Amino acid sequence: MRKTIILFFMLAAVISLSGQEITEQKVADKKPAKPGMENMLDELKTELKLNEQQSAQLEIIKLKYEPAITEIRENTSLSRDKKREQSKEVFDKIDKEIEEMLTAEQKGLWKEYKEKRMQNRPRDARGGRGNGQGRRGGGGFGR
Repeated sequence: MRKTIILFFMLAAVISLSGQEITEQKVADKKPAKPGMENMLDELKTELKLNEQQSAQLEIIKLKYEPAITEIRENTSLSRDKKREQSKEVFDKIDKEIEEMLTAEQKGLWKEYKEKRMQNRPRDARGGRGNGQGRRGGGGFGR
């Protein structure tokens, strides 16, 4: 009986370790996801039909404001409302600079693009009403 228990625990340990190796390999095989700003730039280049000069200007705008956005997001001393307020100020500046480089036709496409993104956006950073978790299920310790 004792040998059976020891054998069982050894087998469980081997299975656990092999499963961990498989999981680590899957994580290592995945390509890193593009950051959100990169995805948005690629979308804008396509949606707004930007030429090479405009695409280069867009990259410059990104490089100019990316540190400010990162700083706001990583600043743990700011409340959610303060982060939202400061982010809005930065994004308003970005919006203005983008609009200045666009043709009249592209400005219309830019307006449509922003409206579409606003419609597809969750109501708040947590995904509206808590991502459907509600009081009963998942999400947190002791639940």
